[in-house]
Amino acid sequence: MKTPVQRCKEIAEKVAFDLGYEVYQVQLIRETGNLILRITIDHQENISHEDCEKFSKAIDPVLDLADPIRSNYYLEVSSPGLERELRNDRDLQRFLGYLVKVTCSKAVMEQKKHVGYLSVFDQESITLEHDGNQFIIPRAMIKIIQLEIDWNR
Repeated sequence: MKTPVQRCKEIAEKVAFDLGYEVYQVQLIRETGNLILRITIDHQENISHEDCEKFSKAIDPVLDLADPIRSNYYLEVSSPGLERELRNDRDLQRFLGYLVKVTCSKAVMEQKKHVGYLSVFDQESITLEHDGNQFIIPRAMIKIIQLEIDWNR
């Protein structure tokens, strides 16, 4: 039997596909006593406020009809944001050359956090470039990779 989040994700993926978006994340969370269904959508050209509104209007009646969540909830649609997490090889490929922050589980080169331009990655490691230096970080040591705002671009 599928969980409410799994059912919502399936619905969201169908609606997103029809509109030319992809689903980045689906969460069902409780904040300040309210249940919130948070659907994060993405697109190669990035997501605007209008995209979120368009998706919200399209998915709302579909969710109402399917009724995957048995209690009252608020629907929230958003983009992954400027400092999004890069979660898979597809994200890494898309953002090659971008400024990223890598947080490691243990110190690598005497630091847990590294900032640089993502230049290369494979199954074993990622390589960052910063001020003419290259830093190779084993993927097994990485907790999270996030885009950083590049004020120089």
